[in-house]
Amino acid sequence: MTNREKDVIVLAAKGASNREIADQLGIGQETVKMHCSNAYGKLGVRSRLEAYQWLQKVPGDVFKEKAP
Repeated sequence: MTNREKDVIVLAAKGASNREIADQLGIGQETVKMHCSNAYGKLGVRSRLEAYQWLQKVPGDVFKEKAP
């Protein structure tokens, strides 16, 4: 998973909207959607809720402190 996908998925799992993620990272909303879709596929999940649940199972701070 790319660093940007990690940034986006962590913010999404924290409840940020696509617009909020785009504004925070300085990218477009369509780019956020693309990164979410790519990350979901790599994590084997289908939604933000499933991504959040998956991230809660990750040991340590691999994803938890990644996003700005």
